[in-house]
Amino acid sequence: GYYPSVHLTYQLRENLLARVAYAKTYGRPDFTNIIPNSTIDEEDLDNETADPTLIRGRINVRNTGLRPWVGDNYDLSLEYYTDQGGLFSAGVFMKDIKNFFGSAVRLATAQDLQELDLDPRYVGWMLTTQYNLSGNARVTGFEFNLRHSLRPFGAWGRYFQAFVNGTKLELKGSQDAN
Repeated sequence: GYYPSVHLTYQLRENLLARVAYAKTYGRPDFTNIIPNSTIDEEDLDNETADPTLIRGRINVRNTGLRPWVGDNYDLSLEYYTDQGGLFSAGVFMKDIKNFFGSAVRLATAQDLQELDLDPRYVGWMLTTQYNLSGNARVTGFEFNLRHSLRPFGAWGRYFQAFVNGTKLELKGSQDAN
C-alpha cells in the first residue's frame, strides 16, 4: 500500500512552535487472531435437562480473512519552551479508521455453521469471532504535556524534572468495534 505522511513545523516566536501533521496509517490484526483455530466448549449439562433456552456450548472461531485497518490521522499542536528548559504543549487530533476490527457474539445459525464448515448440531450454540466493520470509526481528542526542571529549587534540582500529561478521547463508531 501507499502510506504518505507530512509533518510541518512553524516557529511563531523564539520559544513557540506550531505543528500540523497528516499520516495515512494501517494496523494489522494480532497474529494470534488470524492463525486458523476453532475452539468448541460444550457445557456440562444434565441429560435430563430439555430446556431449549439453555446455551449448549460456545464456539470461538478465528477469522483468517481479517484485513488491516486503515486510518487517516490529523494532528495540530502548540509547544512552548521555557528559558529554564521546560516544555508546555497542547494538541488536538482526529483519526478516521476504516475496516476496524469488531467482535461478534451471537447464537450460531445453520448458515453460520455452513460458512465455517462446522457440524449443524451446533445450531444455537454461542458463536464468537472477529471481523472487519463495514462502517468507519473516529477517534478525536486533545492532549497536553507539562515538563519542567526542578533547578529553581536549588542545585539538587538540576538533576530532576517534574512532568504531567493527559489525553482525553472521544470514540465514535459501531458498538462492535474493539
